[in-house]
Amino acid sequence: MKNTNNQLKSWIFGKPILFSVASFLSVLVFILLYSLIGSIISIDLGNNSLIGLLLLILPFIYPAYYMIKKLPHDKIHRNDFIAIVNGCAFVSILLSLITAPYFLYLDYLHNKMEFVRATHPILFNTTAIFVIILALYLVGLTLSSIYAKYKRCTTMGVSPWKVILSMPFTFFMLWTPGYLIEEKTKKSDLQIKSTWYTKFHKWVLANIHNTLCVFLFIVLFRSAIAGIATIVLTVALLVIYTLWYKKHKSDFIQNINKGYALTAICLNIAIIISLLLQ
Repeated sequence: MKNTNNQLKSWIFGKPILFSVASFLSVLVFILLYSLIGSIISIDLGNNSLIGLLLLILPFIYPAYYMIKKLPHDKIHRNDFIAIVNGCAFVSILLSLITAPYFLYLDYLHNKMEFVRATHPILFNTTAIFVIILALYLVGLTLSSIYAKYKRCTTMGVSPWKVILSMPFTFFMLWTPGYLIEEKTKKSDLQIKSTWYTKFHKWVLANIHNTLCVFLFIVLFRSAIAGIATIVLTVALLVIYTLWYKKHKSDFIQNINKGYALTAICLNIAIIISLLLQ
């Protein structure tokens, strides 16, 4: 019997929307408290960027924790994992394409918004709130996808601390096998109520070629948005995974928590050190 709380719409819409609204309210409360405290005692951050960064992150900590707490904590098998990752990625890509014209005509729209701000302040504020909540929704959607990938890694036997130490740069190496390598069990606990998405999901799972095509489309499209450096890193990690998988094909999953995971951690640390030394 499927878990009635484990629904695809919860991963893609329900919990990310919960995060966006909770984060928006948290920011408002934080600003009010900061202003109240600032009116009582003098607050001067000066040039301390670290404290400024912490203050920027602080309002989002509890909403992120609450969202993850509300998501299912059961093991995630391959069939469900692919459905969640694809769903999150497609919504993210769709919103990116919809908002792309805004960045292409940024100066023009900026001037228009300044005009609206001066002539129709209520409309301007309503639009601003909508845009902020939409941006926070995308953050929540990303967190939902990251959590699904984390659970998929631990389901395959990777130690939680190894998954965390692979973030952010080589985390991709650990969850990729969970997407591409077929499982003996076809277990599925995820409820998908959309008819067209169910058909699409079955097509993706029909054979490895379909799975690989969708995987490459998602990975390369999102890497392209991030820039050439991300594309190069993604392709390099894919090559490492492919070579490792070909060499240890028969027992790859059984030994993923050993040398492969440690390699991902070492590469991640090396990239972080190289960036800090620049």
